[in-house]
Amino acid sequence: RLLTNKKGVRRGLGDNSACGICGHNIEDAIHTIRDCNVAKEWFVANLHNHLMISMGEVDWPCLFGSISWRIWKNHNLQVFQGVPWSVDEVMKGSFCWAKQFATARKLEESKRYLTFSSLALIVLEVELWAIFDDLTLILDRGHDRVLINTDSM
Repeated sequence: RLLTNKKGVRRGLGDNSACGICGHNIEDAIHTIRDCNVAKEWFVANLHNHLMISMGEVDWPCLFGSISWRIWKNHNLQVFQGVPWSVDEVMKGSFCWAKQFATARKLEESKRYLTFSSLALIVLEVELWAIFDDLTLILDRGHDRVLINTDSM
């Protein structure tokens, strides 16, 4: 369940049920993940591509769920912590997650025997792609120094 401003007002946690992003008078769950201008920007631009996406390297339901969750998460980060975000950022991160899920599912479905060393290489590759994705995000936000800790190397 999503704690929206509408629910927060009903529970006595605030006095404003408006969306903190676009100012719509009532922020409920549907508004946050579908009707808010920021969420709508992605849906209008990309919903017609779902057939092409699902025939490619990612699973459309997985990508859709990931995007919906990241929109909600980033919405809350902006409202409560003032952290700005963009639809491109959501798309890049969600697409990366969906690709990793598809890779893991293909491995599971193949039912082939994996040795410990080949499995360790797959884990390392996933870890490196996650680091690469995060570094891209950090650079996009203008940071020039970062400390990376990992236990996979």
